[in-house]
Amino acid sequence: MTQPPAHLGAPDHVDDPRSHGTDEVDASPDDRRRERAADRLLAGAGTSTALGRLTELAAQLLSAPSAQVSLLSDEQVVAAGSGLSEGAIGSKSPLGDSLCTVTAGLGRPLVIDDAPADDRVSALPPVTSGAVTAYLGVPLTSRDHTVVGALCVFDELARTWSEGDVALLERLADAVMAELELVALTAEQASSRLRWEVAVEAAGIGSFDWELATGHIEWDERLQELFGYAPGEFTHRIDEAFRRIHLDDREALDVAIAAAVDVCGPFTSEYRIEHGDGVERWVASRGRAVAGADGRATRLLGTAHDITDVRTARRAEQARREAAAATMALLATVSIELAGAALDTDTAVRRLADLVVPALATWSIVTLVDDDDERLRDVGWSHADPALEPLLATYARHRMEGIADGAPVLAAQRSSRPVIVAEDARAAELDALASPEAISAIGALAPTSLVVLPLVSKGDVLGVLSLYQGEEAPALDDQHLVTAVEVAARAALSLDNARLYARQRSLAEGLQRSLLTAPPEPDHGEIVVRYVPAAEVASVGGDWFDSFILPGGATTLVIGDVVGHDTEAAAAMGQVRGLLRGIAWHTSAGPAAVLAGVDAAMQGLQLDTTATVVVARLEQTPEEKDRGETRLRWSNAGHPPPLVVMPDGEVTLLERPSADLLLGIDPETTRAESVVTLERDATIFLYTDGLVERRGQSLDEGIDRLRAALSDTVHLMLQDLCDEVLRRMGGDDDDIAIIAVRLHRQDRPRPPEAGPRRIPPNVD
Repeated sequence: MTQPPAHLGAPDHVDDPRSHGTDEVDASPDDRRRERAADRLLAGAGTSTALGRLTELAAQLLSAPSAQVSLLSDEQVVAAGSGLSEGAIGSKSPLGDSLCTVTAGLGRPLVIDDAPADDRVSALPPVTSGAVTAYLGVPLTSRDHTVVGALCVFDELARTWSEGDVALLERLADAVMAELELVALTAEQASSRLRWEVAVEAAGIGSFDWELATGHIEWDERLQELFGYAPGEFTHRIDEAFRRIHLDDREALDVAIAAAVDVCGPFTSEYRIEHGDGVERWVASRGRAVAGADGRATRLLGTAHDITDVRTARRAEQARREAAAATMALLATVSIELAGAALDTDTAVRRLADLVVPALATWSIVTLVDDDDERLRDVGWSHADPALEPLLATYARHRMEGIADGAPVLAAQRSSRPVIVAEDARAAELDALASPEAISAIGALAPTSLVVLPLVSKGDVLGVLSLYQGEEAPALDDQHLVTAVEVAARAALSLDNARLYARQRSLAEGLQRSLLTAPPEPDHGEIVVRYVPAAEVASVGGDWFDSFILPGGATTLVIGDVVGHDTEAAAAMGQVRGLLRGIAWHTSAGPAAVLAGVDAAMQGLQLDTTATVVVARLEQTPEEKDRGETRLRWSNAGHPPPLVVMPDGEVTLLERPSADLLLGIDPETTRAESVVTLERDATIFLYTDGLVERRGQSLDEGIDRLRAALSDTVHLMLQDLCDEVLRRMGGDDDDIAIIAVRLHRQDRPRPPEAGPRRIPPNVD
C-alpha cells in the first residue's frame, strides 16, 4: 500500500522475498520465479476494473479507510487500491520499504493492531510517518504456489482485527488472484491471436467467413485480390465468389461444402478461378463449418491461397504453406470453439474431440480430471467413421472401470508429459483394461498408434487428449505432433480459464447469499424465497429479499434492488438492507415512514447509491382474524409492483397512478402508503426486475407474462409455484429475487407445507 511518503517495508529479521530489494544482493531462483510470475500478472492488471472494485469491497467490508493490491517483482508495484493518494496506483517502491513484503515473506496473514509497538514493522517509513498504525495483509499466491504479492487493508488509527476479518480478507484475496490470472490469460490470448494473424499475412493466405443462411461473406483484401476483384468492387455476396470459379470445378466444390455443412466438419477443396482478363489461377481452400445453438451449421470459416505454382516446380513448397495454413486454421478454430468453456466446460471440451478428427486422428477421446478426487472421466469422443461412433461411445463409457496403473492415459496424467505408442496401440490399451465392454470395443476399433497429451496449465494437469490412428492411417509425423501439442496447450488454457471463472463466480455468489437470511414462519403464513444469480461472471449484484416479524406481531416483507451489478452493488445492498431492517424493527412504523427513515439515514451516512424497494406489512386485528381477513399495507419506492393472486386465478396488480422516487435521490420526498384487505388463501408475490425485463420486451409485457404464469400455477404448492414461475419466465441476463407469501386459513390447523411455526421469542 502506498501513502506518500510511507511505504510498507520489511525489517532484516523477516524472511522477505528479496532482501531490501537492492542490486547488491543476487536474486535467488525463488526470487526470479516470483519476479517472472508477478511481471506476468502485471502485464494485464492495468486493464482490470474489477481489481479496483475488489479493493473497494475489502475496505468497505472491513471498515478500513484504505485497501491495496501489491505485486512484488524486483520492486513493489501497486496494482490496485481504494482510499489511496492520487497517483499511487501503478507506482513503484523498493521491496525493503514495503509491509506487503513482510506479508509475502511470512507466507501467511500479517495481523498488526498497533504498528509502532510491533518490532517487526515499527521502524518502517509508513509506520514512523504515522500513515499506518493498524495493518492486515494476506499473501497472493499463484497456481504454482509462488507468493507474488499481498492484499491488505490499513488504518491510521490502532484497531483490533478479528479472526473473521482475516478469513474475509483471505476469501477476497482468492477473488483478487482469480481476476489477476483472468486478465493475464486474456492478454496472452490476444498476443497469440496477433502472432497468428502476422503468420497468416506472411504466408499470403486470405481468410473468409460465410453466413450460410444469408449468403453474406466477409473476405479480407488478400482473398478479394486473389479472385480478381479491385478494392470496393466486391459486394460480399457468395454468388459473386462462385461467379469466378471455373465451371468444371463447381460440382466438386459444392460436394465438399455440402459434406462439411452436413456434419459441421472440416472443409477442403482445390479449384480454378477465372479473372475477367482471361487469367486462370488454382486456389486451395480449407476451413470448417461451425454449428449454431441448434447444432446445425450456420457459418463456414476458412482460408484460401493461390496454389498455381504447386502444379509446377514449386509444388512441395506450396504444400508446406498449405499445411501451415491448415494448422493455423485448426488452432484458431480450437481457440474460438473452446472460448465457451468458462460457461459450460463439458460441452465446450466435447467440441475438442470433434475438432481434431480427422485432421490429427482417426478417432479421439477427451478426458477431464475431477477437482475433488483427481479421478479421470471421459467427457467427449469422435470418430472419422460415423458408423463406429456407437462402438467408440461404449469404449469411452467403460474404459475407466478398473483401469490399470500402466494405462497410457494415466501415465500421461502422472508425468504431465505426452505418451506415444507408435506401434500396436491396441495391445497397449488391452493390457490396462478390466471392463469386458471396453475390451470388446477396443478390439473392434483396432488402433495402430496412439498419442496421449496431458492438458497442462501452470503445472496442473486438467485433462488428457487421446489421439488414435486406425489401420489405414499413418502415425502422426513430427509436424502433426507439434500441432497436437499446441492444440492441447490451448485447450488447457481454456480449461484453466474456466476454473478461474468458476471460483470467482462461487465467491461472488457466496458473498451475495451470505447477505440473505431465511424467512420467519408466522402463524398460518407460509413464506417462500428464491434468489437466482445472473449467468455472467460478475453475477453478484444488488437484488435482495427480506422478511421479519415486528415486536407487535406484524410480518414485514421487503424486496429491493440496488442499482448496479457488481460487488460494489452487493456491498451497498448489504448497507441499505441493514438500515431498513433496523429502522423498521426499532420504530415499528408503517412502510412509508420506514422508507422515509431509510432515505434520511442514507443521506446522513453518505451512502452514495440508489435503490428500488417495496416494503409491505401484514396486519390483523382479532376481529379481522374472526372474519378470515388480513390487511396488506405497502409503500413502493420505484420498484416493479407486487401482485396478489386469489385461489381462482384472479391476479391483482398493487400499483398507484404515479410511482414514488427511488431511495437515495431526494430524502425530502413524500412517501405514499396503500392498504388492501385480503381474504385467506390469497398469495402475495414480490419480485425484482430481472424476472420481467428482457431484451426486446417492454416492462408491461413482462409483467403481463408474469400475471399469466401466476394465474396458471396458483393451484400449486407455494414452493412449486415459485419454481414453475422461474422456469416459465426464463432468462439469465440479470439477478432475480422473489419473496412469496400464502395466507393459509386460520380456522383449521396450520398446513404441513407451511412448515413449523417459527417466530422471535419476544413476539406473541
